[in-house]
Amino acid sequence: MNEPQPPQPTYELIKDVTGKPSPKRGAQVLDAYGYEIKVPYPPKPNCKRCYGRGYVGMVDEQVVVCKKCYPMM
Repeated sequence: MNEPQPPQPTYELIKDVTGKPSPKRGAQVLDAYGYEIKVPYPPKPNCKRCYGRGYVGMVDEQVVVCKKCYPMM
């Protein structure tokens, strides 16, 4: 008894129930002081260390990534 598979949805979630655009998921690139940093997921929006940017600042011409948002880096 092979039942036909339902068709895959062709829509994309643009807004969630709050009315704000859905957050970008997956790998991302942070733009910090003109440098691009590849990270595996978006930074935490309520981080008190980096204020949701994903980086803390610069030391010796290198961008310091937030250890609270990205402990593996």
